[in-house]
Amino acid sequence: MSPATSASTRIVVSTRQDASPAVSPDGSRIAFASDRSGSFEIYLSGSDGSDPVQLTSMKAPDTGTPMWSPDGKQIAFDSRLEGHSDIFVISAQGGSPRRLTTEAYDNMLPSWSRDGWFSAPSIPSSAIIRRRGAITRNRS
Repeated sequence: MSPATSASTRIVVSTRQDASPAVSPDGSRIAFASDRSGSFEIYLSGSDGSDPVQLTSMKAPDTGTPMWSPDGKQIAFDSRLEGHSDIFVISAQGGSPRRLTTEAYDNMLPSWSRDGWFSAPSIPSSAIIRRRGAITRNRS
């Protein structure tokens, strides 16, 4: 079927806004941002959109851009808690998010390399040393 004639299928059904879907590495789950709780949070569902569950409770004006780690154990995302966006990571099983950035400027659009190294394109490369699942400031 050519792209011009293919039909799309709605997977996650909601009366609220859903955005930024990211499929887990094994294809079994979808992480996405949604305002169905009243503010944007990160949600998980089955790959068919079934059983959506709220993963975060940031209560920030904007939380989104979920990105799965290559092993499917963590999800990185950005959230605007204090007037600017920071990068957080949370276990795909739930729990408390861990803040990875703390600067007074926006850190957004987290990404993972295939070997598990984490980066964020909004962070100047000269200011960081990339490590697996963490960002460490280069103070030298």
